[in-house]
Amino acid sequence: MAALKDKDYLTESDLMDMFTIGQTTVWRWTKQGLLPKPFFLGRRKFWKREDITAHIDKVATVEPS
Repeated sequence: MAALKDKDYLTESDLMDMFTIGQTTVWRWTKQGLLPKPFFLGRRKFWKREDITAHIDKVATVEPS
């Protein structure tokens, strides 16, 4: 399997490994807007790596109120 840094598209399993979270948390974070919405190929979900990193940067720079 290719290393995560070499992949342009991430699967739900990749996100679960990246953040050390479960499938329900991926779903919840997506619903809450903490992760961008995935696109589907058949029944499989994919996220663009650049969308994930941009979204992480955006969320990380927001100061708590």
